[in-house]
Amino acid sequence: MKRPTLPPHTVAVVTRPAPYGAAELKQAMGPNLLRGLAAATVLLSLGFGTVAVVRNALAAETFSSDRVITIVGVPQPPPPLEKPRPEAEAAAPPKAAPDAPLVGEVKPVPDAEADTTARVADNARLNDGPPSPAGVDGGQGSTVGGAVGVVEVPPAVPEPKPEPEPIPEPPPMPEPERIPGPGDFVQVEVQPTIKTQFDPVYPDILRRAGIEGRVVARVLVGKDGRAEDAQIFRSDHEGFNQTTLEAVRRWTFTPAIQAGQPVRVWMTIPVRFRQR
Repeated sequence: MKRPTLPPHTVAVVTRPAPYGAAELKQAMGPNLLRGLAAATVLLSLGFGTVAVVRNALAAETFSSDRVITIVGVPQPPPPLEKPRPEAEAAAPPKAAPDAPLVGEVKPVPDAEADTTARVADNARLNDGPPSPAGVDGGQGSTVGGAVGVVEVPPAVPEPKPEPEPIPEPPPMPEPERIPGPGDFVQVEVQPTIKTQFDPVYPDILRRAGIEGRVVARVLVGKDGRAEDAQIFRSDHEGFNQTTLEAVRRWTFTPAIQAGQPVRVWMTIPVRFRQR
């Protein structure tokens, strides 16, 4: 590619963009910052001046002496009562009750009450005794031959209340049946017998050691033939005790009989552990 050639006597003019970088920004930032601070100071001064003028105007209007402030909705306290003076109380005459008649006052009586009063007085003269209002007004009185007599009514006798029935006493509780102990003697006519039995498990550790032994257990045979309790009476080695008790508690028996009834009784059972 060939390079372009310019005609003779031609001047090449190269146009470059205006410089714009950090140095130019620093030069322009100083004057602009000063102008911004000056404008902000002027605006703040105007704002504070306006606030002060408005506050003074409101204060002058609120606390003006020509305006009266009235609070609506607050009840006013009642005026204090004036106490009468002692001299005035002593001089004032006592006031009489409006319903109490004065002494010597003549009060009219209705005709009905006047007739009743006259009849009561006449009855008193006829009976030679005090007047009886009951005989006049039609109460407990009767007229015989023009005279009024009083009939005495006996007081009402209250009816006797029925006496409450006695509460029957509850029947006595039956005494609990006594369970005999392993050493107690129980008289029986028929001794219990074994129906089903289970062999105890020979402990493996004793079998390997070649240990043999005999265990005597006592079993409480219940009325239904089941073993209710079991205890070790004698043992050659403690290792045989647990397996013996677990086995005899599963045994079943025919119950013991006394007077035709089954009874509880202890039974002794020997168990031997022997290697074959």
